[in-house]
Formats: sequence, C-alpha cells, structure tokens
Amino acid sequence: MFADTKAYADLGEKIFDLLKSPLNDKNISTEEGSNTRERNERAQAGAAARSPYYGFFFTSISSIGTIWSLAVLQAILSSWLICLCVNIFFPRSSLASIIIISCLSIASTLPIFSALMMPDIFTSSGTIATLMIIFFARRLGSVGLLLTILTSLAAILFHSTHTLILLSISLIAISLKKWIEGSYETKYFLFIPLAIFVLSVGSQQIYSDIAHRMVGGSIYRPPFLTARLLEDGPGRLALTSVCSEDADFAICKFAGKDLTDSQAFLWERETSKSVFADASSEVRLSLAKQDVAFAVKVFRHEPIAVINTSLKNIWILFVQSRLDDVGDGSAVYRDPFFRSLSKYDSFSSQCRIDPSACAPKLDLITAGLIFAWVSYLSLAYVLYSIFKNGLRHQIHQFAFCLVGAVFINDIICAVLSGPYPRYHTRMSFLFLFAFLLCAFYEHSTKFKKNNS
Repeated sequence: MFADTKAYADLGEKIFDLLKSPLNDKNISTEEGSNTRERNERAQAGAAARSPYYGFFFTSISSIGTIWSLAVLQAILSSWLICLCVNIFFPRSSLASIIIISCLSIASTLPIFSALMMPDIFTSSGTIATLMIIFFARRLGSVGLLLTILTSLAAILFHSTHTLILLSISLIAISLKKWIEGSYETKYFLFIPLAIFVLSVGSQQIYSDIAHRMVGGSIYRPPFLTARLLEDGPGRLALTSVCSEDADFAICKFAGKDLTDSQAFLWERETSKSVFADASSEVRLSLAKQDVAFAVKVFRHEPIAVINTSLKNIWILFVQSRLDDVGDGSAVYRDPFFRSLSKYDSFSSQCRIDPSACAPKLDLITAGLIFAWVSYLSLAYVLYSIFKNGLRHQIHQFAFCLVGAVFINDIICAVLSGPYPRYHTRMSFLFLFAFLLCAFYEHSTKFKKNNS
C-alpha cells in the first residue's frame, strides 16, 4: 500500500455514494451546505490530483472479495500482456514465456508494482498494450485486440501523465515503423494518438461534470508546476520580477514564506511551508488557474535556470533507482476483512505485543540496488544489440520503443512532478523485458544457423 491509496479509496467511495444518491444545488444552498461544500471542495482540490477512474476501479474490484482481488487482477493483466507479446515473437516456444515471466518476477520491480495499490503498474501495462496495437494489431485476434485497447484506455484514464507518455511513444513507434517499413499504413494507425488525446480530454470533462455535482462547483488541478519551480529554485529567483510585472498572481501573496518544499506547499496544513492547502477557496482557485501562466513567466525570466533544473531532475530520476520511497509511509490493512487502512511500525510497542498486527520490514534499499543494476546492465545490452543489428527486425524496433518509453516517462515525470524514484522504478523492468526479448531472438537465430 502507498500513502495515496487511501485517497483513491475515499474518492471511489464518494463516487459510489454519488451514484446512489446524487446531490443537487438545493443540497448545498444552506449555510450548513455551504460549509460542507467548502470541506468537499478542499478535499476535491487534492483529489483532482488523482484519477477518479482508478478510485472507482479500486473500490469496485476490492469490494469483490478483498483488496487482494485488485492485486491479483493487476498481476494477471501484466503477465498476460508480456506472454502475449512473447508468444507473437516466439510462437513455437512456450518455454520463452515461462523463462521471461520468471526472470521479471525474480529480478525486476514488476511484482512490486503489480501488487502496489496505485495506478503505477498501468504506466508500463499501457505502454506495452499501445505498442502491441501499433506493431501487431492484425495478429492479436479480436479478443487480444479488444483487451489491449481496454488496457490502453484504462492507463489513459488512471493518470494524467499516462496520456503524455502513451501519446509520445505512439508517435515515436509509428514514425519508426514508417521510416523502417516504407509501406507501413501510417494514416491508419494515426488514429491511436488521436484517440488517446480525445479520450483524455473527454474523461477530464466527464470527471469535471461529476465533481460539479459532488461539490457544487468546479474543481481544479493543484498548481504542480508552480510548486516544482519554486522548490527547484527558478520560481523563487523569478518571483520578484514576475510579481513586479503582474501583482495579480496569487503566489505573490506568499513571497515571504518558505517555498522550498513542493509537498509542503501543496499538501501540508498550518505549517511554515504550507500554502495551497491552507489557502481560501478563492486563492486556491487562483493558484490553480495561474499555474501554467506562472510557469511561462518564470521560463521567460529564468530560461537557463529552468532548463538546468529540469535536466538535473531527469538525471536524478534516471540514476536514483530506489524502492525505499514505495516502502516509506506505506500502509497495510490490519483486520482480516481488509477494512482498516493504517500505517505500521515494526518497532512499535503494539507490534511487540501482537506481531500479527504488523507487517515485516523489508530491506528495500538492497532490493532496489539489485534491481537497478539488473535494469542498467539490461539497458546496456539492448543498446549494444540495436547498435550491432540495427532496427531491421521488429523485435529490435519493439525493444527500442520499450527503452524509449522509460526515458519519456522519466522526462515527463521529472519535469512536471519531480525526481521521485517511484516514477522510474515503476517502468525500469521494461529494460529487462527488452533485454530478454533481444537475447532470446539472438539465441534462436544462432540456433537456427547452427542447425542449418
């Protein structure tokens, strides 16, 4: 469990409550209703940073049995996509799927993120599914094609960054195939990035309509860019100049505060660093609406600083392949019915009295280091294989796109959100997957040559 899991669960429950008994304007017109709306609106401002679709998915699946239902479903989906891909490349080798799944389960972050109750696993699942559609649409069969499309759709709905990642990698894959295979039907497959964009915009509009009924007003995404620029430094460097040009920026009211911590800026309450969560509804709305405009102003005043910090964040995210941020602040369900979500501490007195109430601490740092070395060595082999063999064969094209997806993910997440290790480690197993595909292909090619 991750710290944000509770927020997804709460969001899903609110949507279920709304479907059971929809609110209307009369419910929020009284003074008591106004106070309720303020509390809901404050909560929804935070919830706007998360996908209501994953919240609904989380609540729906976990209500069937227990939370393990969702963990099993995510694991089955990831395994199925990988096996489907392997079976297309190596149709006569059932052993290939077993070996590749076993290697990924033992030596990568795949099982960790498959069992993490967050939408992170859909970053990689959506990537594989989208690439499968582009490369093998006619070989998937009707059921396979339908399931891969649904997986891509789920990935788009479950997190806003997935839209940018899948849009970018689909354009790269289509361009690559058009370049390598001149006869590739580019026009036919351009509907994929177009569909990604339309679905993303449409899903956000639907959520806005639902949220309007939930809180009696529009919701807004927190000012992530503002928080990131302020923590990294360029935002603070340009703040005086920006405010002297246009004092209407809401952030100018907080120029005297400590703005060096983006998480505190966004989420903390009643501390010296809290801004967004403590502000009034009007100020929060202004901060959110001015987020992009403030980022543009900062870039105009401090372009070199913005580029330098962005490149630094990308590099930190790529090399900082750790798992401890997944474990820190994590939580478990304590009661056997999986209803009470609470943090654990293996050294607390309650754990000594009742060890069954707590989960054991894992050495995530060591595991993270092992997985990091495996992924980086795999990346080195894939790049060598592509350099040696070129991109003539589909398997090298596919491996190239898998590797590219990780880099695209790191760039987007580091620039827009920050260099949090989880954003890289959720995708790093794709390096090992690409290596295994290339290694199996080269081994099978050598075997055929020796037997011919």
